[in-house]
Amino acid sequence: MNLRDCMEAIANQEFDTAQAGIHHGMKVLEPKLREVHEIVREMAAMYWGVLDKQAMHGHQSTFDQMLWDYFTLTQRGENYKGSANHRDLKTYEVVQQFYAGKFGSEYGRKVHLHQALNGKWPLADRDSELFQKGMKAYLNQKEKRARAKKAS
Repeated sequence: MNLRDCMEAIANQEFDTAQAGIHHGMKVLEPKLREVHEIVREMAAMYWGVLDKQAMHGHQSTFDQMLWDYFTLTQRGENYKGSANHRDLKTYEVVQQFYAGKFGSEYGRKVHLHQALNGKWPLADRDSELFQKGMKAYLNQKEKRARAKKAS
């Protein structure tokens, strides 16, 4: 065998070994991915169901950002700190610590309770009269602020 044939045989063997390893890994990983997908789907449905009651829900959510960051973590490894935007990855723990530090650990609960107990419109169903009335007031307020800003 000449050198070229030897190198070709080695390269083919390396490729076959890598391909077999990936094939095996995917067979193990696929059922787990399906399981994780179901959990994520359930969480997303619950999360967006709650967000759908809020007045402004069209922005990219923290939930979406955290999911994307987890995917990045799996690709780049544990100590990856972000690239062009130089931000830390927003894992669930990091987000919880941020809000606890900024508003106190019970902030979300306090806001939700306040809105629920005071019949606040953002928590009402979007078709309800209360929500429509609240949304109209919100948009009017926005318009008044814009006019006041132009006048100054």
